Amino acid sequence: GCIPKLVAPIVPAVEKTRQANPGIDETSLIAKAIEENAWQAVSDLMANSPEIAKMHSDGAVTICAAVYDIATGNVNWLGVHPR
Repeated sequence: GCIPKLVAPIVPAVEKTRQANPGIDETSLIAKAIEENAWQAVSDLMANSPEIAKMHSDGAVTICAAVYDIATGNVNWLGVHPR
């Protein structure tokens, strides 16, 4: 019963990636959608937490996106939000 609630925030990232990359193969779609989801999480954090957004705008915190690879344990730091 918890899976739909966990997956729901990921769907927009997949759709955005699919629209931006028509005809993309499934493996590439997954990789790009994972990154887009990380960026979406940063955007959601800023939109849903006025306190964090203010701290960010005041320079008190820096918010960076990253992707953790469960298979390897590696973290791919994507950096600060481009927008």
